[in-house]
Amino acid sequence: MAEILDTAAHSLSDYTKKLEIALFYTNGDEERAKQMIAGNLRDMYVIKGRFSSTTSFGAFIAFFNYFYLTLNSVYPVISDSFSLKDIRTNIDWKTFEKDMAEFLTNNEHDDVLGRQFKSVFISSFNLQFAGDLKKMYNEKGEVEINRLFLQIMQDRMGFQSVNMVVDIEVISSLDMELSSITSQKIMEFKDHEQEKKDSEPEIEVDTGDDQDALKGKEVKLILRGSLILSPISGREIGLLVMGDRLKVKIADNHTKAIHVAKAFNAYDDDGMHPITGRIVSIRHRSDGGYTIFVIIAKGIYVKIEELEENIKVAIDTSYMDAGAKPDRMSKISIGIIIALAVALAGLITLLVVFVLK
Repeated sequence: MAEILDTAAHSLSDYTKKLEIALFYTNGDEERAKQMIAGNLRDMYVIKGRFSSTTSFGAFIAFFNYFYLTLNSVYPVISDSFSLKDIRTNIDWKTFEKDMAEFLTNNEHDDVLGRQFKSVFISSFNLQFAGDLKKMYNEKGEVEINRLFLQIMQDRMGFQSVNMVVDIEVISSLDMELSSITSQKIMEFKDHEQEKKDSEPEIEVDTGDDQDALKGKEVKLILRGSLILSPISGREIGLLVMGDRLKVKIADNHTKAIHVAKAFNAYDDDGMHPITGRIVSIRHRSDGGYTIFVIIAKGIYVKIEELEENIKVAIDTSYMDAGAKPDRMSKISIGIIIALAVALAGLITLLVVFVLK
């Protein structure tokens, strides 16, 4: 009986922990969080790299959230030891990460070059670089991906005659949080964000309404945008709710706006093209219409001032189609958890009655 109680309590606790992690990495999107727990949503590239030059050998592992185009962390090892070439990138990421950590522990390495590499890697991994990497991976451009990272070594690090091998493995943020030994974890991220908040002035947004709508969120940039109308298959604007995924077009045309659009492959000679984002705030305006804030990348929001009320707008339903099976699985999981909780409560009641007798 005690074993059953322990199993039920552990299952409930384990699911709660996973849900908390998944919600953090999906920015509170419960639907995507459930898909992640069910193992049907993978949002993270594990970038495994190995290189050699005329003077050094090196390897690195980086975690990149391709959904939000953000780099979580990079962990490099650089040495003059030829044995570092024995580390293979075409193995599973956990083994690769473990091999790197063991080499760092048991062999001589260059900490100075390692820190320099990390600094250069992070500064090079801007929004444009992230967008290019995502596009190359989707197009299966292995050669182009190798060349992309090779340029960092040659142009930014100054290494000569560099050979570079890069492999990418797709996992979920949940996998990374639970299994990685080198990545930045939730508590580290929260501590870092709090330090930044304490040391930096509050970011100014356009109006008091903006500040209120985005209160408590990390805001790096707010762009003006517009909705994409879809009179036949769209959803009535009055039926939109927070969490809905919309197709929007950036209206600003300044350098930052173009830079963001290019990262999403949403800008060319014809101008801006639609980007998918998630509603984080929607309010009915006193003078008619709606003010909508959509998140398109971590810290980057599009503000839409729509004055019309009787319109249908284009929404993105692809994630719903992909998540149909996971959703059913999630419901089954929740049902099991509820049943376990009820059984646990019943067993506790029986124990109490037995003790009182």
